[in-house]
Amino acid sequence: MKTKSAMKWLFCIVFLLPWITPETKAKEPESTVTVETDDLNVRSGPGMHHDIVTTLAKGKKYPFIQREKDWIQIQLPDEKKGWVADFLVTVNPADDGSEKKFTHTTLSILHNGTNIRQSPSTQAMIVERSNEGDTYEAVQLKDSWYQIKLSNGESGYVASWIVSEISADSRTKKEQQDSRVSLKNKTIVIDPGHGGEDGGTVGKYGTLEKRLTLETAKQLSRKLEEAGANVILTRNGDLYLPLTSRVETGYYRNADAFISIHYDNSKDKSVRGLTTYFYHSWQKELAVELHSAAVDQTKQENRGVRFGDYYVIRENNKKAVLIELGYLSNPAEELLVRSDEYQKSAATGIYEGLGRYFNE
Repeated sequence: MKTKSAMKWLFCIVFLLPWITPETKAKEPESTVTVETDDLNVRSGPGMHHDIVTTLAKGKKYPFIQREKDWIQIQLPDEKKGWVADFLVTVNPADDGSEKKFTHTTLSILHNGTNIRQSPSTQAMIVERSNEGDTYEAVQLKDSWYQIKLSNGESGYVASWIVSEISADSRTKKEQQDSRVSLKNKTIVIDPGHGGEDGGTVGKYGTLEKRLTLETAKQLSRKLEEAGANVILTRNGDLYLPLTSRVETGYYRNADAFISIHYDNSKDKSVRGLTTYFYHSWQKELAVELHSAAVDQTKQENRGVRFGDYYVIRENNKKAVLIELGYLSNPAEELLVRSDEYQKSAATGIYEGLGRYFNE
């Protein structure tokens, strides 16, 4: 009986096996990374201290592998991998073929003679040609094509890889490229306020100004160096530096700009926001650009650009400004400004302000 029973089970298995197919998981669509600047440095690891392994051309796309802080690892040809700074590329979410809804999305054309087509295909009829800087309202995105509204009320399609999205929280890719070009070979002295025995102001939760200014300075330095600027920090660690030495650094390095970074203090614990100071009239334009960009990026209260009698800008014959990036005396703002997200946004704001200033 046991033998017959076993034979029956064996027959069932052999008979049914061809009809049983293993469950296969659909391959998830991959995200890609688009290069937004010419001659982008690709490094062997996530940091400026790693070797440059190659450079990439603007507009090229590469598979996204992973993110580590401000760096993105990408898949290069020939099975090689490399790391790029995140603010010089755009990460494109994986497209699963489904329609995506947009809210107040505007597209900017990147190249002259861009074809606007009747349907989402390079073989479709051309209904209009656009030039660099022309803008359109996007209706949806599907299969790497944007459906856009034309001036005559009709719809058209444009390839996603030849446009950039414009939003309230980001600049166009053209502006990013302009900033990079305008900063190349510029000498920027960054002065992290205080240091060593001079701790600066201290927040309710123990945040030391001297540590915060150095962190912001390093964030800014990395961005500027990737843009091709020559960057000098008046101090790289927790050490005391006389005001005269700080100013002399800018003088002897023939700085194109001198940025002194600080965090503020007030007896009124409710005071918050950003303030930027200049002393000489020829420093004001730089102060205005940096302040405007920093406020835009951090979304903090705008306390304005003001005259300030501070040694590092008063005794400075360079384009020098002193920027206060928030109040450590305000407990809520203290917790905000010491966050990694705020540090990045503050550094990005100053970086963008410098780019705008030198691009004029």
